[in-house]
Amino acid sequence: MDPALLSYILEARAAGLTDDQIVEELQRAGWDETAVREAVGASEYQSFTGPPALYTPRPENQLVRLFHNARRSLGFKMGVAVLGLAAIGAGAYAGWRYYDSLPAKALADMPRKMADLKSASYRAEVRVRLGPSSKKSAVLNETDVRVALAQVEPNAVQVLPKGIENAQIEWRVSGAYATRAGAPSDFSALLDFNLEMGRETIAVTIELRQVEGTFYLRLVKFPTELLGGFSSDDLSRYLNQWYSFKIESLKKYLPDFERESVNANLNLDQEQKIRALVAKANLYHIQSVTRNEKVEGAGVYRYLVNLLTENFITLVREASAVLNERALTPEAEAGLRNVLGQFAQAKVQLWVGKDDHLLRRSHITIDDLGVGGYSLPAEITLELSDFNRAVVTAPEGALPLEKVIEDALNASRIKSRDARRLADMRQIQLALELFADNHRQAYPPDIYALTPCGRASACGLASPDACGSTSCIAVVPVDPLDGGRYVYNPHLTRRTIDAYHLGTSLEDPARAELQSDRDCNSATGENCPFPSGWDKLKVFNGSDRQGCLGEAGRACYDLTP
Repeated sequence: MDPALLSYILEARAAGLTDDQIVEELQRAGWDETAVREAVGASEYQSFTGPPALYTPRPENQLVRLFHNARRSLGFKMGVAVLGLAAIGAGAYAGWRYYDSLPAKALADMPRKMADLKSASYRAEVRVRLGPSSKKSAVLNETDVRVALAQVEPNAVQVLPKGIENAQIEWRVSGAYATRAGAPSDFSALLDFNLEMGRETIAVTIELRQVEGTFYLRLVKFPTELLGGFSSDDLSRYLNQWYSFKIESLKKYLPDFERESVNANLNLDQEQKIRALVAKANLYHIQSVTRNEKVEGAGVYRYLVNLLTENFITLVREASAVLNERALTPEAEAGLRNVLGQFAQAKVQLWVGKDDHLLRRSHITIDDLGVGGYSLPAEITLELSDFNRAVVTAPEGALPLEKVIEDALNASRIKSRDARRLADMRQIQLALELFADNHRQAYPPDIYALTPCGRASACGLASPDACGSTSCIAVVPVDPLDGGRYVYNPHLTRRTIDAYHLGTSLEDPARAELQSDRDCNSATGENCPFPSGWDKLKVFNGSDRQGCLGEAGRACYDLTP
């Protein structure tokens, strides 16, 4: 195709002429109608490889060549030459207008324009459906994927969990970001995750914001099944409530957080080398396919993007040497090539604004990515809007997350200590029965005594001869919080200790075990096996309304034979 003809068509269209007007003018100049219409159709598409090369028109040369090639009379040519000289200024202006709105110019400007943005709103969606793979000859196996991801996660051992065949996954995130001079950007993100497996559905919705260095977190939807053994009895009290925290406050709960963050950073030399590698890499082939579309009312150019696999592998090979100071192994390269070979078939589209040269939308379609015998058809969509108008604000009424974590940890510690106390009670009760079996059904006056029993039987459960030739228990337990002794009151009938009142003060008054204890008040004999005969110096009230020694906020758990 004659480049002069193509250039004239582009200039004329940029100057506002319709395609029919362009065809008519060129026919008057002596051009064949079929050739002209083919050129008009072909001018709708342009291809760019790597950084787009911009086409700079030269109107004066193109006009001369255009009318020189037309087979017209000498007089007509001379007239056209005169008109051409007069049209040089107008042609140059039209060429500049076209150059400024050229799809290649918009695409080349897009990264810089996006980097200069102060704020924007975004919306992204990922949809994946799992099923048996239809790819029989080029199915990836889990080893390939693990090798390909080895640079990111060396310990990866599982790609797809079992039991999610034919599942559908939807992941959506929306929000905004706003840059801050000399400080981290403010941002908001509403994350919505849905996993459908037959009749089962798992849905998680979380909102996260960062404003002036403070993070805000809100759980909107979170199934208790995901918490496993750490599940709260009432998770709903934490839902739809904003919590605030700073990164520094997490370090006490995540000891490796700071170390891992530091190790993840590149040194200055590595960063400069990686930047240089990326800058020279030619990773994509980009084709402009249409210029008459709109996104939210704004005119856009649409592009198709194809991954250049070999160039990408070269980049990974060189980056691996920089990061790990070693060459990419043949096994790793083979796995990476297998993965990229399928991703290279993905359909990637970009929509860039005609006027502002900003990325408005991107869409990725993967028809059938085979991984470990599974098929993963996926769609990924990203939309951007509200350029330099989006605002991120801090939510009102946020509670300090650190306090919530401390409360949760304290509740867990209380639960653990109470469980220990209840286990101690059962252990002591068993030792008491063993002691009674060895002492004619008599119980010790003091369970913590360590003196040998002898004939007087003034011994405790851990005495060396409490149970014949050995102790009934190696060590009598004490309270896990303060190391204090558990309360014990012997009952005396005719010089024989024939009963006991054993108790511990639980920190959680709502423990279910409190519904099945004795609730004996050895001071009054209420709910006790004997109304009197208890050691008056050791009496205590086993009521659930307070601790065994009257402690507020506690509940007494007590046992008798």
